[in-house]
Amino acid sequence: MAAVLEASKSHSEDADSPCTIDLGESQQKMVQALIEARASKRGAKSESESTSLLNRASLLFGKTGKSTNIGEIVDGSSSLMALRRTGFVPEDFIQSGPEITFKRLTNAYNLRDLVNFGFTFDHFCQLGFDVDDLKNFSSYHYRTLGLTAPAILDRVALTGEDLIQLGLEPHLLRELRFTFSHFAKNLKMTATQLAQLMPERDLQMYFSPSQSQLQALRKINSAPPQSQSRFLPTQVPARLNF
Repeated sequence: MAAVLEASKSHSEDADSPCTIDLGESQQKMVQALIEARASKRGAKSESESTSLLNRASLLFGKTGKSTNIGEIVDGSSSLMALRRTGFVPEDFIQSGPEITFKRLTNAYNLRDLVNFGFTFDHFCQLGFDVDDLKNFSSYHYRTLGLTAPAILDRVALTGEDLIQLGLEPHLLRELRFTFSHFAKNLKMTATQLAQLMPERDLQMYFSPSQSQLQALRKINSAPPQSQSRFLPTQVPARLNF
């Protein structure tokens, strides 16, 4: 009887324990490796997949019986929504080669449509965005991209003269999070350049420079330039005695 009770107790404990399959350490490693391999395959687009994308795009936008490339798709202002449905993402445009540039994209599409497609300022910089493109920007473009001064100064080779030529209103500069420190330190603007950028009243109103900042700027501008002769220094020869 005791043996029966012991067997019954053992059976009850087995029923209460969770049903797990012990794969063994080596088998668990194999399963993990398989999972990682599949994830890597999904993350990296193979050349055949890229070719497949172009083939599907050719069927949609190319001429009958002819293949097409991304450049022709862009120049034809093909529907971005249709391209997205075929599997295209911004990285496909970047990886297609140097022929696809920010200027080429914006000649075919408006900025809002590109942003809705998934393009970001970082994508555009990889496509050759530069100071000349900023000169064509209005407040609409800055707001659409969500641009701020730190991002612009970090990714674009902007100078004080460039900023003056952009002709941005003081309130927009403030909206873009420009500070007096950006003007004086990052862009190394002079007092003369700041006066060209905006009236002193607006400078005080929107950027509130401290007296020490203004004095430091005046001190830098009042320092006489150190001119250097274009000729090498020469020594007067000693008198010759005959």
